[in-house]
Amino acid sequence: PAWYTAYTPYQPEIAQGRLEALLNYQQMIMDLTGMELANASLLDEATAAAEAMALCKRANKKKSVTFFVDDNTHPQNISVIRTRAEYFGFEIVTGNPATDLAQHDVFGVMVQYPGSDGSICDLKSIIDVAHEQKALVAVGADIMSLVLLQSPGQLGADVVFGSSQRFGVPLGFGGPHAAFFASKDKYKRSIPGRIIGVSIDTKGKPALRMAMQTREQHIRREKANSNICTAQALLAKVYLTLGTNYVQAQQLCEAVMGSGFGLQPNFNDVFYTENTNEIIFAIGFVSNPATDSQSFSAEWLNSVGRSSGVNYVTTEAAAALDALGGTRAPFSYRLDPAQPTQRQVAKYFPNGENGGPTGVVFTSNPRAAGNDWIVIRYADVLLMHVEAIMAGNNSTSVQAALDSFELVRLRAGLLGDDDGTITKQELLDERRVELAFENHRLFDLIRLGAAQDVLSAFSAANGYSFNSTDILLPIPQREINLSRGMMQQNPGY
Repeated sequence: PAWYTAYTPYQPEIAQGRLEALLNYQQMIMDLTGMELANASLLDEATAAAEAMALCKRANKKKSVTFFVDDNTHPQNISVIRTRAEYFGFEIVTGNPATDLAQHDVFGVMVQYPGSDGSICDLKSIIDVAHEQKALVAVGADIMSLVLLQSPGQLGADVVFGSSQRFGVPLGFGGPHAAFFASKDKYKRSIPGRIIGVSIDTKGKPALRMAMQTREQHIRREKANSNICTAQALLAKVYLTLGTNYVQAQQLCEAVMGSGFGLQPNFNDVFYTENTNEIIFAIGFVSNPATDSQSFSAEWLNSVGRSSGVNYVTTEAAAALDALGGTRAPFSYRLDPAQPTQRQVAKYFPNGENGGPTGVVFTSNPRAAGNDWIVIRYADVLLMHVEAIMAGNNSTSVQAALDSFELVRLRAGLLGDDDGTITKQELLDERRVELAFENHRLFDLIRLGAAQDVLSAFSAANGYSFNSTDILLPIPQREINLSRGMMQQNPGY
């Protein structure tokens, strides 16, 4: 189609073939697991394990917050379960379910079948013991083994999950493979993922569609605001990058602007305070700022950078922030306390410190970031709104654009536009200092047609070599390797 959304693969008007394939997949999973219902897959087995734990709690009225995990479960599954349980407030107990389960009051049990070491347990006895104490049982199964083994459904399991990779998906270079997930029919309102069902079309013929759509975000919009606004904001940026569909980009931005998001009163709160209504989409976005950036980000994200220098701020960038940033400058870069001749990126620092006497010297641990990686935030949408109204021209005097532009500047302690006209250069400058070090600058320069001039001038001033091919984005090295010589890296990168 000329358009494409996250729901296009499931829209019955154009996707009957894909839906039929998914329906056949669901039926195969039901046959092998012995369960009454299966979904159309989940991301990977470890995620499915965590979802199975969550379903056990949702579907169980017991007050217990303890979940028992077979110690012969695959280690990656246990790791994800522990992480998810921490934020649900669940206690995880591991052990041999055949001997240890009766010692604990639990709401759910997870058993690996066969075990991670290949052993096959007496699953029926374990399920009976669990059900006696009114606990639900989730079984992590090898789908290929179920061709021979008695199915978990026949033995009384409540949930069965595992990896679909066993049925012919190439291993490639690692990464997740789709998980299967099946349950008893009575849990259909709690099962995660999408379910394909058979219906009747307007001509009375059988047709396939996504079943129980009341669980989906295009129906439950009030509970899916962030996902919808992320899609709208990213699509607006695609339109602006293509240099077409400016009206649609403006409409998308205005839809986000009417969705309840807003600017934080203080710029530093965007990065030092989590769960604010300025953040539309972030990666690694969890509630514990003391630890949530650990094992997540490279040095360009955690503001240290001494070993590679990737976080050091150029003199020219610091000068732009000092001249145009207003109150944003102290929270965008700092002097490196260990190397005072160098400046470091200071966004994502914790605790909202004021930077000391100079405004740019902090003492907190720079690795303990608050919001790990902000991808889309409200200020970006406001400035995209200005860009959409500008519609490829060199300036705009439209009041709606002036209003959006002023909101961003007022938050930084600056005045709105003083002459009633926003130029392309003023927009570029404002995006530079508002979104500094958030991975927008190169894209902004390319999108607004300024990359060649700006990068050439910077190169000449610093004695670098530069040509037009240097603004091409790099091709991922993995893609080059997989092409077996058919692809080469972009010149100049």
